[in-house]
Amino acid sequence: MILDPVARFSGTEADYGLHDEFSSCTFADDDSGEGGTQVEASSTERYCCYLLVSESTDKRARNRTYIGFTTDPSRRLRQHNGELKGAGAHRTRAFRPWRLLIFVEGFRSQVQALQFEWQWQHPRNSRTQRQHQAGLGSETSIKQPYGIAGRLQVLARLLAMRPWCCIALRVVVPDRHRTSDQQKPRIVSERWLAALPLSVRILRDVSVVEAVAKQPDGIGSLHRRRDLSTLCCVCFTREQFVEKGRRKRYPQATGYCLHCTASFHLQCIVQYACAERLLPESVHCARCQQLIAWADVLRSVDLATAPSTHLGAELGERPSPSTSASVFSVD
Repeated sequence: MILDPVARFSGTEADYGLHDEFSSCTFADDDSGEGGTQVEASSTERYCCYLLVSESTDKRARNRTYIGFTTDPSRRLRQHNGELKGAGAHRTRAFRPWRLLIFVEGFRSQVQALQFEWQWQHPRNSRTQRQHQAGLGSETSIKQPYGIAGRLQVLARLLAMRPWCCIALRVVVPDRHRTSDQQKPRIVSERWLAALPLSVRILRDVSVVEAVAKQPDGIGSLHRRRDLSTLCCVCFTREQFVEKGRRKRYPQATGYCLHCTASFHLQCIVQYACAERLLPESVHCARCQQLIAWADVLRSVDLATAPSTHLGAELGERPSPSTSASVFSVD
């Protein structure tokens, strides 16, 4: 029997991570210049958080960084560098030109991307990061990051902690050699990339324009094969629907295993894995028993058979009281 999404994912706002970290944030006045009124999730838009590095010859610009949010990294970089008039954050006007060092994509909504941006900018004020640090048994407080190394350290910590390790995110490292003749050493090292969680996809050695032209990673980024079954390997084999009428009303499976291509409902695979948390980090396939990262499960979701009105409930989302957007749960 398929679980009722409302019954399984019911809870208070505190249980779903709508904590007070962002109560003082005003998205309409955000410094990113992207506008804070549109928070609807759309499959055609790309929500990114990026890190800029100043390449100015001014001594004050040494190790100067900037973190922001955008839906178009290429256009946003031109705004920061003054190529597009009437745009760009005022904090970046004094230390031009800027280089796009890295950006993270795959967020389902603008609200979710803004939450990630705020935690990246203010790690000391983030309750989620403090709880994560306490869970590791560390008694040292989180220090305010400084420079490129500090910002990359915070980014690696965010990608390894909940709920971001359970979301289908992709880290893009543009290659400056494809757009510039200046031969400078690579700032993002191979060791740093190798230390990222396996659930995070990495895209590198491409220009900013090429990276933006590629399909954004996230929910439904893996196109479902037509030869895959639409019957859930968990609930269909257990209930044995033999009545033709009930089979017609049987909801199609939305995700599939990357190892054996077995299809399943998201609620069913979570129930089968006996996950104690709303967003598990990984689950075992009901057929091949292989371990699947929850981020890969989200990537395998078929958006065509999972309407957006029902997908939010299957992924453990609930609508915000003030907006019609849906956000992921933050433990």
